[in-house]
Amino acid sequence: MEKSQILKKALSFTGAALLIFVFSGAALAQAKESNAFQLSEINVTAQKRGENAQKVPTSLDAFSGYELEQADIRDFKELAPWSSNLYISAGGTQNMLVIRGVSTFSSSIYSPAGFYVDDIPFALQSMQEINFMDVERVEILKGPQGTLYGRNSESGLVHVITRKPDTQLKGRATLEYGSYNTTRLQAGVSGPVLKDKFYAGINLQTRQSDGYMENLAYDDEKAASKDHLDGRLNLRFTPSEAWDIQFISFASRSDEGYGIYRFSEGMFKTDPYKLNQDIKDQYYNREWYSQNLKANYEGSNFDLLLVGGYLDFNFDSLGDRWLMPSPNGTSFLGADSRQASLEMRISSKPENGPASWLAGVSAFSDKTDYDYNMKDQTNLLIYKQTTDLDTQAQGLFGQATYSIFQGFKATLGARLDIQKIDGEINNRLMQSRYQEELGFNEFLPKASLSYDLNDQAMLYVSASRGYLTGGFNHFADMIHQETAKTYDPEYTWNYEAGLKSQWFEKKLLVNLSVFYIDISDKQVSEVHPFYEVARIRNAAQAHSSGLELSVKGTPAKGLEVFANLGLSQAEIDDWKAWEKDGAGNLFQYDYSGKKLQYAPDYTYNLGAQYNHTSGLFGRMELNGVGQAYGDPKNQTEQDAYELVNIRLGYQTDHYDISLWAMNLFDTEYSVYTAPYGNMGTVVADGEPLTIGATLTWRF
Repeated sequence: MEKSQILKKALSFTGAALLIFVFSGAALAQAKESNAFQLSEINVTAQKRGENAQKVPTSLDAFSGYELEQADIRDFKELAPWSSNLYISAGGTQNMLVIRGVSTFSSSIYSPAGFYVDDIPFALQSMQEINFMDVERVEILKGPQGTLYGRNSESGLVHVITRKPDTQLKGRATLEYGSYNTTRLQAGVSGPVLKDKFYAGINLQTRQSDGYMENLAYDDEKAASKDHLDGRLNLRFTPSEAWDIQFISFASRSDEGYGIYRFSEGMFKTDPYKLNQDIKDQYYNREWYSQNLKANYEGSNFDLLLVGGYLDFNFDSLGDRWLMPSPNGTSFLGADSRQASLEMRISSKPENGPASWLAGVSAFSDKTDYDYNMKDQTNLLIYKQTTDLDTQAQGLFGQATYSIFQGFKATLGARLDIQKIDGEINNRLMQSRYQEELGFNEFLPKASLSYDLNDQAMLYVSASRGYLTGGFNHFADMIHQETAKTYDPEYTWNYEAGLKSQWFEKKLLVNLSVFYIDISDKQVSEVHPFYEVARIRNAAQAHSSGLELSVKGTPAKGLEVFANLGLSQAEIDDWKAWEKDGAGNLFQYDYSGKKLQYAPDYTYNLGAQYNHTSGLFGRMELNGVGQAYGDPKNQTEQDAYELVNIRLGYQTDHYDISLWAMNLFDTEYSVYTAPYGNMGTVVADGEPLTIGATLTWRF
């Protein structure tokens, strides 16, 4: 998109946001002396210690469980539009999480953005899709988080924190029905088992849908059906005032139809929400379970936290090999991952003097096996390649903040990240094997300065380093042994300045940040000029620059308005690759100036919710996503789109009922696009208009 168009969008958004706050300005001024309605404060653990989100000198979005329930947010995909410069490219087995325009190549198994659930890392890109149940809050951090979190957080990090059981007995049950025979049943209860000592909570959820895609080859209207089942057990033990011990066990199963791709261009082009493919029973199935033990000790002079976790994850996917109506065979991709993590950290008490600090050590182990195979139309195996990875990692980290004088603070942090990956690639049909051990030792510093203009406003600047790990190309060419099978890490330096502020007695929040990210040794996917196979190289330099604006206000009792805007320009600075033209002649293609793939120019969210004293409530929001590209040459364009969601209902202390519509104006848009050889462009369609009703009962 041209810069003038981006500016026009930004000005339009700003004007719309200002209109909301201009009409509410009088109400804010009149209510200045009253605390009857204020924005709720959210404490976060973004820096691995409890802090007010407005006091953390970095760009972050924090959403409370109450906010998620008010908007009936069911999973992380639905939350993504609320956070500026965050976008999910939903491509089946790879739901790529893009923060500030920092994306990676389409077949990468690792994400440039970290993803944690209750302090446990979900290290692979295919893991970063979970349903929400009884969530306490979600934190979304922008920019590299390598100092405290280590590898694979070069663009930012998402942390989902579930709700602890406590002294109050409470329960909740939800029944939902919507378009395409979509149902959701959720129930949970938590409370004390042994007074002041032992607490328990359990949550169960099922989500099912016929989906909105139809395979014309079989008149199958369930080509993208979904069947999810989730459960969580949370046990909490407080043997004394100092100790808080928590055990969390989570299990999830999802069976989905894999008929999500269609040709939007080429001879096999179909209309939106229609595909025409020979393979009827395409599927994408996932299972995972985790156990997490946390022990927190609050001493008189320091706090100590021990976190240990185990995650077992696997997926299997079967699709039409060429996405065509004629018989052409299948492609299969599966993975089995077993991860264990351990972390111990010690931190100062917040009230002990002008300095605060924390230090910690961590260890991580991951054994992941990949299996990729293809069969022809007679079900004959024509390709089979497996990749077995054994990753061992350790980290030593620390961070300290010192108050130089009243309101002025300096923070320094650093991490030593040590990683070893033993990998083996086997082509089973060719009896060809490649084995290697990779080692990466990384130093990840961070520095920031912050100044409190007053009790409600803070300025800050920061610089931080992150990295995306190197690894093995599990689609590597095994015919020609001289072609590279591995690649090295890529690195980011993030430079940021920002303002965090609250006004009118905490009735208006305005946060602004500007950033520049320098990306070096960028991992890119190319076609080898001689062997015409995919390879991964550290061949590019790139950058991303932009801003983030978040505004939230309560201009009147029961009314909350909100807006966020993200602008980012993520471009290749230097990348040249040898290719062949149509006549077979070699030439050098220059990618300089091309946009990073899956990186929209802008995102925005604008809306309001009103809760009347009678119990009636209404909510409307507008979500926008800018133009993006599905390939590094910028030949497959994903158009910008805007979606309107609306919810109306009635609530009491014990139940609420609501009617809702998602994508109210039935906008046609895609959430994934990519070239498919010389056959055309493949897309995954976003959800059309869906309507439904939700009934919730609580005690």
